[in-house]
Amino acid sequence: MDEFEVLKKELQELFPEYVERFRNLEWLEAQLEGFHLAEQKKHEEVQRKMKSLQRRYQEEVCLRFLSLSESIGKILEENFF
Repeated sequence: MDEFEVLKKELQELFPEYVERFRNLEWLEAQLEGFHLAEQKKHEEVQRKMKSLQRRYQEEVCLRFLSLSESIGKILEENFF
């Protein structure tokens, strides 16, 4: 056998392994992309919930402050006017 025939046979033996590894790599990359998308969605959902909680907390603080201001105003009116 000449060198060409030896290399051709070696290539024929290695090619199926290459194809299998290539397909596995493609599958793994697709899985990784899906994982990244799922993590990004989770992160966005957490951010949305955090903003919502912050708004509710700010509203609650404002309502308590207004209530406290009204109470202080009533106390001042009763005692000083």
